Amino acid sequence: RLLAGMIYLGQWQERCQALIRELSHEGDYLYIDRLAPLCRRQSDGGSIAEALLPALRSGEISLITEATEEELQRALRALPQLEASLVRVPVPEMPIALLAGLMEQYLQKKGLTVRVHEAGLRRAVAHLSTFQRDLCFPGKALRFLDWLGEEAKGRMLYAPEVSRAFARFSGLP
Repeated sequence: RLLAGMIYLGQWQERCQALIRELSHEGDYLYIDRLAPLCRRQSDGGSIAEALLPALRSGEISLITEATEEELQRALRALPQLEASLVRVPVPEMPIALLAGLMEQYLQKKGLTVRVHEAGLRRAVAHLSTFQRDLCFPGKALRFLDWLGEEAKGRMLYAPEVSRAFARFSGLP
C-alpha cells in the first residue's frame, strides 16, 4: 500500500515518514507479513526497510515481520544494518494434523461471521499445503481465514465452497 498509486518520485518515502510519525512511541507494532518486499529496491535505489531503519534503531517504532530463513538471509545481504534491529523468534511450522482445530479456534476467537465445516477446514489445509509452499503454517491458514471472513460472511462453508473460495483467493483454477 505504501507504493500503490504513486504519482511522483519520493512519494513512498513521504508515506513511510507519515507511518513513522503515526506509530512513533505509541507502543503499537507495525506488522508486515513478508520481510522480502521491504528490502526490495525501488526506482530511486532505496528500499522501504532503509526508510524505516532509523526509526527502528532508535526505538520510535517496532516492527513484526515474517520471513523464512532464506528470505532473512537475502534481506540481510541486501541491508546488513537491519540485523541489529531484529530479534529472531523462530516459530516452527505447526503439524498439519493440528491445523483444522487451530483454524476453528481462530474463527471463534476472532469473531468472524463465516463458519467452516470441519471437512472444509481440512480441504483448506490441503489446498494451502499443496499450492502455497512459499508460506508457512499457521500464518498462511490464518491469512486465508481472514480473507474468507471478508469474502463469505455469515454462512456455513463446506469443502466444495472452500475449494471455490481458495480458487478466488489464490487465482488458481
